[in-house]
Amino acid sequence: MNKNFSILFLQDYKRSDLLALKCSKDHKQYKIQIHRNHSFEMIASVLAPFLDFAEIQASFIYSDYDDSLGYAHKEESDLELIWLDISRYKQIDLVSFLAERIVALRKKSQSPILLLHTGEMDLSGLMALVPDFYLFSILETIACLKEKMFDLEKADFTGTRLSHKACLLLAKRIGLSYIPSLLKPTLKAIVLDLDNTLYQGVLAEDGIENLLLTPEHRILQEYLKNFKNRGFLLCLSSKNEESDVLEMFSRRDDFPLKLSDFSISEINWLPKEQNILKISQKLNIGLDSMLFIDDNIAEIQSVEMALGMKTILAKSPQEVVRILEYYPGLLKKTLSKEDQLRNSDIKANHIRQAMAKELSLVEYFQTLSIKLLFFVSSHDHLPRAVELLNKTNQFILNYRRYNPSQINRISMDSNFCIITISMSDSLSDSGIIAVVIAAVKNGRLFIDEIAISCRALGRKLESFMILNACKIAQKKLNTDNLVYFPYQKGDRNKPCLEWLGELTLQSIQEEKGCIEFKLPEKIDNPGVEWNESLV
Repeated sequence: MNKNFSILFLQDYKRSDLLALKCSKDHKQYKIQIHRNHSFEMIASVLAPFLDFAEIQASFIYSDYDDSLGYAHKEESDLELIWLDISRYKQIDLVSFLAERIVALRKKSQSPILLLHTGEMDLSGLMALVPDFYLFSILETIACLKEKMFDLEKADFTGTRLSHKACLLLAKRIGLSYIPSLLKPTLKAIVLDLDNTLYQGVLAEDGIENLLLTPEHRILQEYLKNFKNRGFLLCLSSKNEESDVLEMFSRRDDFPLKLSDFSISEINWLPKEQNILKISQKLNIGLDSMLFIDDNIAEIQSVEMALGMKTILAKSPQEVVRILEYYPGLLKKTLSKEDQLRNSDIKANHIRQAMAKELSLVEYFQTLSIKLLFFVSSHDHLPRAVELLNKTNQFILNYRRYNPSQINRISMDSNFCIITISMSDSLSDSGIIAVVIAAVKNGRLFIDEIAISCRALGRKLESFMILNACKIAQKKLNTDNLVYFPYQKGDRNKPCLEWLGELTLQSIQEEKGCIEFKLPEKIDNPGVEWNESLV
């Protein structure tokens, strides 16, 4: 972490300190429209350094102060932020009013909608109204200020009841957590050191029984375990003897974190950047999707220089918890079935990889008893489809990055077909691991997008899944057996483009293009069970 920006995670900071920070001009620019009935400017004035840390540049478009939320000056934007002081609404059915206004805004915009309000009442039922809509009460962030949350004496001057201190706290939450969660992908893995990070002491020097699990370290371990329960992958990179670490976890039953909570453990004396690279390869995810935490500044600097990774220097367990609470990419708005399955599926992948080396392809599929289920435009699967389309980097065809509103609209369009695919075998249930979006244009079948989870790659099923999805789309959209694959080269989708080149026997050289392919009458089944009646 850039030391100049460590101030962002302090418990107390001044407006002047934030304004003194120099922000990058190289990040992607986003337009955020503020629909409001009280001032947002005091927060916006110090948002830049927080957004900069999340690699976001933002410009704001303001409505007038409008209790009616009339959206009179609606402009094209990347995010719709509704900023409401609930106390201004007297003697009205607030829930019904907000429901009507949220639906009205969704009709005007396909961008994510974020409602931030000052109320204490539970408004969570509104989230089911329209896709890609989220809400939070800002009182959760500023409750610690108690009687200093509001400054009524200055409200006429500032345009808001919120105090100066409250605005500074909210800038942190909005700039580091809320806005990045809607505009950027979430992180996937947290890589952890052991000694003097998860406990106090050095295993090789102090011995297992003398390691101290302080109250603060217990809170940190519990906090990290909660991340694991929300679908993040926890991994270990520690310079220790592996046998010592295994024994430590078996004997220290007071540790909230168990060895089974870690998807991958690299415990040896190799440089940590080598081990983290190995973890990245085993997980099949990019280094930009990972966060590394270590108490040793030399290790942090080495990993940053070698891998360009996001890092946290663990000066104390309290500070790590404070940083993790706000760190960009760690706020998940929803929890899917796949989030809960991810850790066990990653571990099962290690066994699958070992089997693939020893068995023939037919033996491999027969031994695993792989089962695939194809679903056509399943409304229940749309959130997972959006997640795959926005998180997948390696096996993605076109980088469409559809948001929930766009996917919802496509799912109701008779010219489109959304096919989701679930996978399970004798080792684990992987859940929905692929989505194929097909469209008919001038009577021709176009594969608008393909996204396959990194967890499903390497099982030699890509062609079987995609070609059968094409056959299903061909039947659903009533086209002939010619299929067109428009593609776009990206930083990391080489595996997808290599697959496309091998399938079509064509060399993919251009940055963008479209390849024609004739679907075979019969697709060879490598030995998997699937619902072939759809074809």
